[in-house]
Amino acid sequence: LFLPGGWLEASAPHLPLEVWKAPFFDLYDEPKVKPRLGVVVPQVPLTRLFADAWQRYRDGDIPGYTELRTERYRRR
Repeated sequence: LFLPGGWLEASAPHLPLEVWKAPFFDLYDEPKVKPRLGVVVPQVPLTRLFADAWQRYRDGDIPGYTELRTERYRRR
């Protein structure tokens, strides 16, 4: 399921990820997908992940558009 809002960039072998989903995974706080263990996996079992995401949504943290965070690229 794709959520509205910002995305984290990614380099192979990782895939881009929605900003709203990022706190559920063990990632560095960067504008790109950079997992701490080298692989993007949830921090909790899937049943708990879905329960935590639903509770976060019910508490008012609804996915939406966010401020774009990117790195500056140098000109060639």
